[in-house]
Amino acid sequence: MSKRILPLNSLLQERFAFQAVASIRTFAVDVQRQQDRPFLRLQWENRDGAPLGPEFTLEVEGPALVEAFLPGGAIQAEPVLSNPIIRQRPPKGASFLAVETDGWLSRLDVSELSVDRRGLGSPDTRSFPDSSRPVLYPVFSDGFTDVEHFRGKVIELLNWLTERRPFSEAGVRERFGLSAHYWAAPAAGISHFGADLNGPLDCSPSPASPVFMGNREAAAALLSKWMWKGRGLILMNSAKRGGAGGDAAWKFPAWASTAECHSESWQSIAAHEIGHGMGLADEYVLKVDPADPHKYDMWRNQPFPGGPNVIEATDPAQTPWGNMTNVGQLAARPTVSEAEQLHWRDPLPGGRPTIGTFAGAFYRESGMRPSMNCLMRDLSTGQFCEVCIRHLRTLLA
Repeated sequence: MSKRILPLNSLLQERFAFQAVASIRTFAVDVQRQQDRPFLRLQWENRDGAPLGPEFTLEVEGPALVEAFLPGGAIQAEPVLSNPIIRQRPPKGASFLAVETDGWLSRLDVSELSVDRRGLGSPDTRSFPDSSRPVLYPVFSDGFTDVEHFRGKVIELLNWLTERRPFSEAGVRERFGLSAHYWAAPAAGISHFGADLNGPLDCSPSPASPVFMGNREAAAALLSKWMWKGRGLILMNSAKRGGAGGDAAWKFPAWASTAECHSESWQSIAAHEIGHGMGLADEYVLKVDPADPHKYDMWRNQPFPGGPNVIEATDPAQTPWGNMTNVGQLAARPTVSEAEQLHWRDPLPGGRPTIGTFAGAFYRESGMRPSMNCLMRDLSTGQFCEVCIRHLRTLLA
C-alpha cells in the first residue's frame, strides 16, 4: 500500500482517472444525476500515525461537466470531480486524514482539506436596482473579502444583462433585479463551498483550465433558503476563468468566475451559466478526442433533456420552436448542416436570423439547435438567440 500526502481532490482525480470514467459502475448516471457513487473510508490520525476516534465514510460526488471558455468565445468543457467537503471537525491533535478506497491508501495533511467547520450564517444582503422587483435573482459571494467589491461585480452583471434581451425588454426590465448575498471569505480566494479558486489566469488559444467548481450538493444545502425557485449564481473571486451551470430540478446553483481575458467579459460567462439554471441546454459539441475516446461518453450519450432549445429532430416543424421557424420544412435533414455552417452567413443579406434546425447541440453532432449563434453556444455573440429569449421572457415576465 502506498502512502502519500496530497490534497483530497488530487487523490480523487488520480484515483478515478477520467479516461476510464465511462466504464466505472460507480459513476453510472441518469441524465445529469449520479446514482451510485464511491465511498471513501477515513480515519483521523495524529502526527505519529496513531488513530484518533472511530473510522467514518465520505460519499464522493460523481463528475460534473465544468465549462472552459476560449478567448475567442468558443466553449469547451471538462469533467471534474467536486472537492468533497468533510463535515466532521478534525479532533484535537489531528495532523493527517487516512483515506482508503478499493485497497488504495493515502495520508492527507489536515491543512490541505476542505472542512465544513460551520454554517454560513445570515448574509449581508442588498438588492439591485432595488428590493421592489418581483424577480430578484440571487447572486452569492465566494472568495470575496470586501463587500463593496462583491456588490460592484453584481452591479456590473446587472448592467450587462439589462442591456440585452429579454432583460432589456418592457415587461422584464421593470420586474427583474439581482439580490447580492455576501459572506466574507476567511481570506481572498478561499471558498465557502470547496472550490479551488487559486491559480493563474489562462488566456491561451487552447481550452483554458476550468474553475474547479465546489461541491454542488453542499452549496445547494447551504444556500437553499436564499435561492429563487431553486436557482442562483455563485460568483467566484478567482483568477481562473470559467463556470458551471445550475440545475433547478436539483436546486444546484450555477457558478461563474469574475476573471476575464482581453476583449471578453466575465458577465457573458455568468449569463451563460444563468441560462442553464433557467433550463437552457448547451448548444455546442464536445468532439471525440482520439487520444481519450470515452472522455465525454456519459454526456454525449445521455438522453436529450426535452428542453426549449435543443432536440434531435431535423424537421423544424417537430421542434419546441416550430412556430418560430422561418425556413421551409426539410424533415430529412437539418436546415443547416455542420459542413454548411463553415461558410454560413447569418442573417442572410436583407433577412432576419434563420430559425430552423442547425446541426450540433447538446454535446453531439446529431443534436439540433434553433439558430446559428447564441450565448448558449458561443460567448462572442454576446446575446441569446430568439428561441432562448422567448423561454427566458416566459419565466421572468
